[in-house]
Amino acid sequence: MSETAPYLARCDRLGLTPDERARIVDQVAADPSGGDVVRGSGGVRKVRFGGSGGYRVMVAYLGDRVPAYLLSILSKGQQASFTKAQIEVMHGLTKSLKRQWSLKLKEGRADD
Repeated sequence: MSETAPYLARCDRLGLTPDERARIVDQVAADPSGGDVVRGSGGVRKVRFGGSGGYRVMVAYLGDRVPAYLLSILSKGQQASFTKAQIEVMHGLTKSLKRQWSLKLKEGRADD
């Protein structure tokens, strides 16, 4: 499991506590392929936390041999959904992660 810098920055802006972040990490780690695949995102999944006013977390799950990446988070109380531009950025990041991991796995360097 990896919390990306953009994800952590948004968590700080939203005022998430360490316990809230830990619960998100635990839930995603328990089911990294959970949530709904977001159209146009390159396979990024949107995972819901809490009720209608809760959080939405974008997760890049690239397979069992690769850590899941927490890409971004939003509070439904502040923003209804991720914008097309935000989704495009996450798509680009996911493409880059897929490329990097493909090379690492091919070369047997998955632990790097």
